[in-house]
Amino acid sequence: MPCEEFEPTLSLGQIASLACILEVTAAKPGNVHRAADFDDVCLNDFLASAIAIGLAIDGYPQYSVGEVILQASRATRLVTDTNTNLGLILLIAPLAKAWVNMGGHGKLTSVELDSVLKDLDRKDSASIYEAIRIAQPSAMGTVDEYDCNPNNPTDSHPEHILDAMRLASSWDTIARQYCDNFDLILNKAVPFLAAELKTGIRVADATVVTHIFLMSEVPDTLIARKCGRNVSEAASIRAAKVLDFYQRKEMTDYYRELSDFDFWLRADGRRRNPGTTADLIGATLFVGLLEGWIKPPFR
Repeated sequence: MPCEEFEPTLSLGQIASLACILEVTAAKPGNVHRAADFDDVCLNDFLASAIAIGLAIDGYPQYSVGEVILQASRATRLVTDTNTNLGLILLIAPLAKAWVNMGGHGKLTSVELDSVLKDLDRKDSASIYEAIRIAQPSAMGTVDEYDCNPNNPTDSHPEHILDAMRLASSWDTIARQYCDNFDLILNKAVPFLAAELKTGIRVADATVVTHIFLMSEVPDTLIARKCGRNVSEAASIRAAKVLDFYQRKEMTDYYRELSDFDFWLRADGRRRNPGTTADLIGATLFVGLLEGWIKPPFR
């Protein structure tokens, strides 16, 4: 009996996995990519993590945002012992929920994200805190209220996760997205990346320059937590210099400055790793794949 014909489509989880893969394989300065590993985490860790979270993201609509984040964190722990994607999970899960609420079509805006975030409840808060403790992110530090440090065994999650995100927003750009309805991603990163792709450049090249753009706009908060605000601001200034050469189409100088910037970011071990910016880029790619302005082939 012949098989019935069907129209192949990518699931929401597969799109999330693909966004993570496009993010990590692009040669973004200071990050792991297909030509650069760190001593304690390599490209395969990120690729395995990207695949692992797909089924969790496919948990909508039956699961809540917090449950999806927790299941994605647990799935990641099955394939790596390093925090490879907590920030990405925290960003992708609400974006995916908003997309489901929109019926899987249209343009994601802050209005949809506002609705998703306001609907989160105490169970979501508890699940997100558990996900953070499973991921064991570095440079967490401790705080007096709503502490989610993995070494803190107490049940310290707030009634609403936005209460904790507001407290953390001054030192963590991921938390800030929860407070301003993903404004940085939807209204800065997405338009920038979309405009670059319209010029006909490769997805990987557009991803790199968008990463530099974001670093120039917002000092990376992972660098700030590890090395101090002065270092993160210095990285932002360097990124702006690289971006200026790109925008003036002085490509020889652009590639030279990009290489120097990459070397500087890696010169102090992985302490200057702009990991927060990488998470923002992954979420931006996810939006582009959902909305359909990022399309295969990804060359």
